[in-house]
Amino acid sequence: MIYDDRVYGRLKIDEPIVLNLLALPQMQRLKKIHQNGIYFYFLPQFDTNRFDHSVGVMLLLKKFNAKFAEQVAGLLHDVSHQVFSHVIDYYYNVSVSADYQDSIHKEVINEPALNIILNQGGLDLNKIGNLSNWPLLDNELPNICADRLDYTLRDALAAGLADKNFIELILNNLEVGERGFIFKNLKPARLLGDLSLKMQEEIWHSDWGELSFYLMGEILKYAIGNKQITVNDFWLGDAELLDKLTSLNDLQINSKLNFIKNIRTANLKGNPDNYDLLFPYKFRVIDPWVKDKRLTELDEEFKMNFETARSNAKIGHYLKFNL
Repeated sequence: MIYDDRVYGRLKIDEPIVLNLLALPQMQRLKKIHQNGIYFYFLPQFDTNRFDHSVGVMLLLKKFNAKFAEQVAGLLHDVSHQVFSHVIDYYYNVSVSADYQDSIHKEVINEPALNIILNQGGLDLNKIGNLSNWPLLDNELPNICADRLDYTLRDALAAGLADKNFIELILNNLEVGERGFIFKNLKPARLLGDLSLKMQEEIWHSDWGELSFYLMGEILKYAIGNKQITVNDFWLGDAELLDKLTSLNDLQINSKLNFIKNIRTANLKGNPDNYDLLFPYKFRVIDPWVKDKRLTELDEEFKMNFETARSNAKIGHYLKFNL
């Protein structure tokens, strides 16, 4: 099978286990779940889905010679994502403290069809499903891991903040050592660090981004509370659930959806003395290793920007708006 990835290009995937896993309904469902939650509703260029990202993580792990089991874990790491991806964190009120899909990952992955395929390849489902077993796939911030690297590069490409040449430069300067992913040279490390900062401040945790996720979470709470949908609907695709919500012709739902649709043009700026909502948010900036030192140890300007962004996330956005 020749797989055409928008980030890494055309690559061959021929492992029978992988091909069988890709065909499963659990994986195919991820094509209907957008990587950036509700952004696609008002920013069509953010059309990357969880399937693209999952395959991308696997391809990265393969490129850097991770064990085959870790590659498979990478492919399956997002099967527990529900509708609108991290919007669900806002529904469950864990948008700063946790990622909800991680809390249900072991339960969701415990599936007979998955188990049969993995057993055929001598792989253990429980080991595959425990992400802590796979440090190249998933590890603590501010380190690079395959998951974090793929979504940073993939989202930046969609946002127009990176191109194929940039991505090639980053990947060609990375290697795997005792600390995991490390850069050989300072300049590419700074480029990735700066990109991560830009994505944090302008895309992932912008004021409009945080508010769009929050409002979509409120729509889900409202619809669940009024028994217009059920939590089983969280396993639908994004477009499917949006269609179901709009077909209700509910004034409150439609009002919030219309606001989300035009959120980029809204004036959302509040201040500590005048605001409707205060949003602390996750801090997801990468501080990569350059050989045996962190980028923040080698570059004072980056360190200052890194600490400012971390402080901003802890304080949060003061938002003032009218629905």
